[in-house]
Amino acid sequence: MNKRKGFTLVELIIASSILAIGIVFISRSFLTMVGALDTSYNRIKAIQFLDDKMSQLRLEVLEKKYIEQYQEQEQIQIGNREAKFKLNVEVLDLEDEMTLQEEIEAQIEKGETINIAQLSVSWSQEYREKEMSVSTYFLSNESVQDFGY
Repeated sequence: MNKRKGFTLVELIIASSILAIGIVFISRSFLTMVGALDTSYNRIKAIQFLDDKMSQLRLEVLEKKYIEQYQEQEQIQIGNREAKFKLNVEVLDLEDEMTLQEEIEAQIEKGETINIAQLSVSWSQEYREKEMSVSTYFLSNESVQDFGY
């Protein structure tokens, strides 16, 4: 009666296969997590950039007491990616914006127009186009106020 202690070749192959499959799943989830962190980082940087541009726009409007209609585009760096920044200021079409407050409608009745400023940043990531945007409203006369963003 000779009892051998140890593992057979079949047991070692099965254990190695299970371990290899586990390592593959763990590494895939790690890569997914790294991609999600990269996306979050770029989104945070885009939000910070847009917030800074919105503050600059607000100061410009308060200085000049009006805002002109114009468009601006430029290439920027968001995190570690090339991105496109767009700013579009145009007269607000009230027929398209049915959710505006009555105060805004009262300003329109006084003959004032409302401009909408739309800022956006877009970049390519993981073969997809990502975009962040913010908007705000400005009166177009001497009583400039902004309605937040």
